[in-house]
Amino acid sequence: MGLPEKQYFSTDEIAIRWGCEADLLFHYFEMGILHPAVIFKTMKCELWEGEEPGNTNTSKLIAPYFITDKPLYILSYNKIVSVYNDEYEEEIHLNGHIFVFDLDNPHQWVTVPRDNTTTYVINDNDFIITKQERDRFEKEFDLKIQGNNKEATNLPEFEYVDNTRIEELKSLANNLKYDLTKLLRLIEELNHNWKNANYFSTAMLVRAIMDHIPPIFECKNFNGICNNYKGSKSFKEATQNLQSSLRKIADGHLHSSISSKEILPNRTQVNFSNTLDLLLAELLKILSNVKV
Repeated sequence: MGLPEKQYFSTDEIAIRWGCEADLLFHYFEMGILHPAVIFKTMKCELWEGEEPGNTNTSKLIAPYFITDKPLYILSYNKIVSVYNDEYEEEIHLNGHIFVFDLDNPHQWVTVPRDNTTTYVINDNDFIITKQERDRFEKEFDLKIQGNNKEATNLPEFEYVDNTRIEELKSLANNLKYDLTKLLRLIEELNHNWKNANYFSTAMLVRAIMDHIPPIFECKNFNGICNNYKGSKSFKEATQNLQSSLRKIADGHLHSSISSKEILPNRTQVNFSNTLDLLLAELLKILSNVKV
């Protein structure tokens, strides 16, 4: 008689099953197409019930001191990594974030209180994939698990700049006041380096794109886009994030001298893909109105 199958798996176990690198799973987390989970073994949480996870105004507090031993799905991986703190190096601080028991029926959800005296910090090895989530993903993307090594086919790819955005730029490339040849090449090299985990190059290429496009916004430099371009509030926040965070990260790697101890960048540190997409979307709006 065979042993019953496990109900959750480490990212390494899933990577072996699919015949891919574990880094690819974290790309899927960032894309929002694969949902990781965590287990709080002794952490006191708050249990809420309501139709809008995270909205305490429309939800009811069921238990102010709740401990669960079942996996909790992370509602938004990107929001969690956005509170990345250098003090913890690669670890991720979870206080204040929202988790649910069932992604298909998230009416009961938990949060780790911000005022909790214990700071709950996890690292990449603490993320798990439940059997339910593994099976959902394989069915949705029609993964074919085959061969002795259980290699999966049809795994979706994650581009730093989405292919639809690239095609939109290419569709406007003719008869423009601006030549997009270099911009498109920078994006092509950015996607290539991101896919191959070349994170120094990734940061520097995003910085190069930032420095390349200000004339399209009628600005002398990227700081001018942040301060003078009349965009939406979300666009301004996005450009300021690139200017204050990504530029410093890229410059730090570009200009730092050799030392006795080196810490290499990782995908979390250089992933500004959502922010860059907002910038390119605004650029497309402008280009659609500046044809020669």
